[in-house]
Amino acid sequence: ITETVGSPNVTVYFYKDDRVVYSTEVNSIYVAGTQYYVKQITVPSNMSPGYYNVVAVADYYHENYTDSGVGFTQIYVSPGSLSVNVSNPKVVLQGTSLSIYASIDYPNGTPVKLGSFTAVVIPAFMADNFDSLSISYAYPMVYVNGTWVANVSVVNGSTPNGFGLSEGALSSPWYIYVFGISAFGYPTETPSSLNYNTLNIAPEFPSSSFILLPLAYVSLFNGSYAYGDYINYAYIVDHNATIVDSIVRNATIINATVTLINSQIYNYTLRNGAIVSNWSLPEFRGSLHNVNATPTQNATSATISEPVTNQVEETVAELVGELAVVGVATAIAVNAIRKAKRPT
Repeated sequence: ITETVGSPNVTVYFYKDDRVVYSTEVNSIYVAGTQYYVKQITVPSNMSPGYYNVVAVADYYHENYTDSGVGFTQIYVSPGSLSVNVSNPKVVLQGTSLSIYASIDYPNGTPVKLGSFTAVVIPAFMADNFDSLSISYAYPMVYVNGTWVANVSVVNGSTPNGFGLSEGALSSPWYIYVFGISAFGYPTETPSSLNYNTLNIAPEFPSSSFILLPLAYVSLFNGSYAYGDYINYAYIVDHNATIVDSIVRNATIINATVTLINSQIYNYTLRNGAIVSNWSLPEFRGSLHNVNATPTQNATSATISEPVTNQVEETVAELVGELAVVGVATAIAVNAIRKAKRPT
């Protein structure tokens, strides 16, 4: 969309085989004190598939002065659109790798094997900024064994990130958008809307979503203090540790006292040590039980080792469970009036 000069009358024509098949007037609007010509349209259903020349004609009249200008572009109207079915984990830890799988099919159900497809992953509360974020947070998809796959490095709020947000601020629903075009010119169906107040264009709904937890994934913890982590394995030997607002999946505790504050340990081995919990998360109602011993007296030897068959998603799902064309849009603007002959 380009800034206009003056206030011409603008009409947009769609040509095929040198014949006008559709036309529409485009009105001007003001955004942040600047005048633009912009309009969102739906391609008429009677426009047959193929390429169309799009011509924007501007006529300017002011007192005894008249002038006109013309701008050109081209669009392709597809004979149909692709269906997209996305699968992904519904609960994700910060700092982990997220795999996105998409089944993309032609209208007749045939899988799409060739094409160019992208997955965009952004916070749901930033969906209105899709235009700008879709550049920095776009991940190419590759075709692997019948499925289009994108591997995403999930942002970690405990380290500097492009959003400039903390772990807590990033913890929210996130949206996944999958879009692209096949090698034979079939696009994904991605209905989008133009915001006339900001001139941003954003999809009307995501392809999928997930919850990003306020927990950073830690494979091995052997320190003395942890905060806001999902610890896969804690090895605490000959020193004490305090764990705050965290989940520990497996732990070995020897000659040590571990203090839990709003945290849980699910499977642990305890020898000559203690686990003290000041305040715990609510127990899950799922199959992965709380094995927190609160308070635990000093013990010479104890082992609690329940089978851990659940994945991260299943482990924390109940914790967060309470938290709560074909559509084608075209925006056309006239930059400046320059002399040109009106198309006939």
